Amino acid sequence: SSMRTSHWPPCARASNQLASAATSEHRVLASDVTTVWALVFALQFLLLAEIGVVWGVRRFGLRKAWVAGIPIILLASLLASDQLIRLLPNLT
Repeated sequence: SSMRTSHWPPCARASNQLASAATSEHRVLASDVTTVWALVFALQFLLLAEIGVVWGVRRFGLRKAWVAGIPIILLASLLASDQLIRLLPNLT
């Protein structure tokens, strides 16, 4: 019976397997674009919130619309900025 041996030592094979197992979004300066759809939805929500505030200003007046609209616009801005930050490159 003949034994097959590799010319690579076991530690080199393991490090090569670990390097190839790292996906592209985990590499340095790589960005994960799989969540772009969430950014699109967050920006749509922000746009709808702004349109709702403009409509509220015309319908109820400036003060009442801003009292009701500021928390919604802040939430939409927070969601959009969170999704935008996820697209920044990986630095670690």
